[in-house]
Amino acid sequence: MARKKRILFGAVDIGYRIEHYSQFINENFSDRLEAESFSKYVLPSSHFKTNYTYTCEIYKKTKIFVYLYTICFFIYALFRYDIFHFLSGELILTRKLRRFELWTYRKLGKKVIMHFVGADIRSLKYLDWKRDNIEDYLYGKENTLPILEDFQKSLVKDSLIYAQHILVSSADLLEIIPEATFFPVLLNDSDLVYASTRKEGPVKILFSPSSHRTKGSNYVHDVLEKIKDKYGDNVELIVPGYEVKSENAYAMTRYELLNAMRSADIVIDQMIIGWYGLKSVEALFLGCHVICFIDSKYEHNQFEDCPIHNANVLNLYSQIEFLVNHTIEGNRNVDNKEWLSKYHFIESYKSFLNKIWLN
Repeated sequence: MARKKRILFGAVDIGYRIEHYSQFINENFSDRLEAESFSKYVLPSSHFKTNYTYTCEIYKKTKIFVYLYTICFFIYALFRYDIFHFLSGELILTRKLRRFELWTYRKLGKKVIMHFVGADIRSLKYLDWKRDNIEDYLYGKENTLPILEDFQKSLVKDSLIYAQHILVSSADLLEIIPEATFFPVLLNDSDLVYASTRKEGPVKILFSPSSHRTKGSNYVHDVLEKIKDKYGDNVELIVPGYEVKSENAYAMTRYELLNAMRSADIVIDQMIIGWYGLKSVEALFLGCHVICFIDSKYEHNQFEDCPIHNANVLNLYSQIEFLVNHTIEGNRNVDNKEWLSKYHFIESYKSFLNKIWLN
């Protein structure tokens, strides 16, 4: 009987993917594959509790400890694992040693999967330009800044040379790495088993971005104030991020966000990036109407009959107004579970994952 292969997931778990993937392996490939994980950053359990086999929390340890630990773990990993599935552009060692790390994996015949999710290869400077010029951009103005910064160019170049597979979970990233395979964000419905608390009463609109810098918060806040002025007590706004001063601070913990989505009627995602993410699919699963900006450049990547309401800063008010009226008329608790199970449940990608992990 052939030895089971071992896969390591790491090293920054944006989107809470690692435990989901590991559990899927345990349930479907346990006869051929064993999953373990390594994370350089762990969220406080009060925000969201998830599990990793090994951790080295870089913001809680000294630089020398992190350096020595990751060197030792890297050597250990070379002997233990056959497959390395790296998320968010981060490997075991420091960025300066990334090329050496990837070269070593190749020399030893290891399989490497680089899985990009967004800001890892999308320049924040470019997004700042897009945010500041979003109306002109929608009318066709070309951007004046590169989509990649220099360190991201190096990351992409190394990935193309050394990785057997490159995955992207946001369609706009195909513009950066056209050689990549689009692999959508996946819904872990075990996080969402709670019953909806949606009731009659005012239409609840939720906007709680993880980053003001990339989500178009100023535009959304301005529109929501106008909606509130028009509808008064018929509308309740849930916008905790309005008071958050840091551009990258979480307005809510993950637990608070899921609880808010269970009672919200309308959830607004981002108005800048041009594609939808985990918040959108979770809100759809919980029966919300979802508004998100899907750039026309990437519409061909949309799955058939996508239930997301596509809006941008030019028509956001009219889209919210339409959905508020629609909800007031009694259209709550939208059922999108069949669409989600087809395109955003991990079970639909069993054959694909078998191919990239085991073939």
